[in-house]
Amino acid sequence: MIVLHEIFGLTSEILEVAACFAERGYVALAPDLYSGGNRIACLTLAMAESSRGRPGVFTDRLESARQWLAQRPEVDHDRLAVIGFCLGAASR
Repeated sequence: MIVLHEIFGLTSEILEVAACFAERGYVALAPDLYSGGNRIACLTLAMAESSRGRPGVFTDRLESARQWLAQRPEVDHDRLAVIGFCLGAASR
C-alpha cells in the first residue's frame, strides 16, 4: 500500500494511516514527496505535471516508491494499491 500525503506533506496523521495498514497486515509505504526541496516548489511541480498530464520529476518520485515496494520480497507486486489524501492518487 502506498500512502500519499496531503498538501501539507508527510504529517503524523499520514504516518498513522500507514501504521494502520501495517497493523492489518499490509506492507505500507508513506513516501515524503516533498523531500526534494521546498514544499511550495514541490507542490507547484506536482500540480503542473497533473494539469499537463505528462510524467515528470514528481511522477518519477512516485514511480520510484512503487518500484521499491514492488521489489520487496514480502510484497505481491501484482496487488499494489495507492491511497491519497488531498494530492490524490492514480494508477498506471
